[in-house]
Amino acid sequence: MVQIILPLQQMEGLATTKARELDSSIEGWSDRERREWLAAFWGELVRYLAKWKEIKMRRGPGENITFEKAVSR
Repeated sequence: MVQIILPLQQMEGLATTKARELDSSIEGWSDRERREWLAAFWGELVRYLAKWKEIKMRRGPGENITFEKAVSR
């Protein structure tokens, strides 16, 4: 098992930065709109990582996000 734990705040920053590169209208979003978009983004990312890369993603520990992938030799 390979496990990566990253700060949620860092991952949210990365996600919104990449979204801004694709659509500059994100600059005008309210805090509520940003939170709603991030919630939808995390839900989609969980599904895509599991389906295409067999990576499990979950919240925690604490204010972090954990990514896990089973590996074998």
